[in-house]
Amino acid sequence: MDDPLLQALGWLAGVMTFALCLVSALGQTRACRRHLREAARAIDGRVRGNGWGERPRLDFAVDGIPAEFVYSPGPWARVRFRWSAPGRLRIAPAGESAGARRLPGDLGYDVPEFAGGYDVEGGPEAWVLESLSDETRGCVLALAALGAPTGGSVPIRIDVGPFGLSVFYRGNPAAEHELLTGFLSLSSRLLRGLRGDSPAGAPAESAEEVAADGRCPVCGVGLDGVLRRCQRCRTFHHGDCWEYFGGCAMYGCFSRQAERVRLE
Repeated sequence: MDDPLLQALGWLAGVMTFALCLVSALGQTRACRRHLREAARAIDGRVRGNGWGERPRLDFAVDGIPAEFVYSPGPWARVRFRWSAPGRLRIAPAGESAGARRLPGDLGYDVPEFAGGYDVEGGPEAWVLESLSDETRGCVLALAALGAPTGGSVPIRIDVGPFGLSVFYRGNPAAEHELLTGFLSLSSRLLRGLRGDSPAGAPAESAEEVAADGRCPVCGVGLDGVLRRCQRCRTFHHGDCWEYFGGCAMYGCFSRQAERVRLE
């Protein structure tokens, strides 16, 4: 068997491998869309972005508060509730929030149930302590156990503030019907636990509205210093917020490629 034949066989094997991967990816995409449609029917929601090459989004509402679920090719899926909280709360896997932006007044908190697994910070102190109720802690632990092997956990992140409540899940809940419905149900319970009896109020600003106002779409704070500019949609982010979020925060983008830019 001469070299040209070996090269042709190698090329053919590569093409077949690529085709199999493409078929598998298309099958997974169809399954995700089907699970999103099933969830939408159950919660009176709506799936958007069904065009070719578009990443679908599930829009719905909980007690009148607009919400959206999105997933991306990156490591995190996210549901975001546009509820403007009276304080800030961040729950993240231990060590992952160390480089993230901490706003003035934010403090760290020891939560025995999360010891060694999650870091907790936020402010003002009275609101955070009230928010870390049995219901909140139970929802966080249930979310971390969702889809995990018995006795294990899946990394999650929770960010609460004036720009909404975001629950991040490392993986794609839309890949399985029960996983998706469980994620949305527990996230909605978490929202209700954090809100308590407070009214829904006006919806929090969207990431697009925040970015259009010249602020970081992750934390909502003004932009200065060395930033990251998404190479796809050209949106500016704080460097630490880009790293913490894992890429671009704009809906429909989710790029993980950015260039460093210094604002004068």
